Amino acid sequence: MRREAHFVHDEFFKGEWADQLIYAILVDEWTARR
Repeated sequence: MRREAHFVHDEFFKGEWADQLIYAILVDEWTARR
């Protein structure tokens, strides 16, 4: 898996701003790990 995006102070959660990280994996990488 690799990090595709990092959104800084993207969400307001429980009274404070939080970052959001988006991860992805290619189908070829997923099937190769089995």
